Amino acid sequence: MQEHRPFLPHDFQFRPSDEELIEHYLKKKVSGILIPLAEYLIRDYNLYETKPSEIWDSHGGPFLNVDEDLYLFTQLKKKSSKGSRIDRKVGSSNSAWQGEDAGKDIVSGQSKVKISSNKWFRYEKKG
Repeated sequence: MQEHRPFLPHDFQFRPSDEELIEHYLKKKVSGILIPLAEYLIRDYNLYETKPSEIWDSHGGPFLNVDEDLYLFTQLKKKSSKGSRIDRKVGSSNSAWQGEDAGKDIVSGQSKVKISSNKWFRYEKKG
C-alpha cells in the first residue's frame, strides 16, 4: 500500500537540489519558520536510534522510485557538551554512521558563496 501524502498530486516527486534543501528547507527549519507541506517531504527523525533498514521501511522508502531519495531532518548529538565533535553511534550497538568523503561545498547559485557542505555517510555495523 502506498504511503498517503495529502495535498500532493499522485505523481509528485520531490527532487530538490542541494542549494534548495539548504535555502528553502534547512535555513527556515533552523529559524523556526513554518514550511508548508514540509512534514510530508522532509520528516524529523532521530537517525541515531534505529538501523537504516528500519528507517527506510518506516518512512516510505519501499514506495519510492529507484531514482528518488528519502529526506530526513535529524538533530546531531555531540560527543561531549563542550566539544564540537559529533557522535554518530547508532543505539547501544557498536554501529555508526561513517563519513565516506571529505564533502563538497554547496554554493548559492546567485552569489556563488559557500552556504554549506554536503558529505555522504554510510551505516557501518561493527562486531
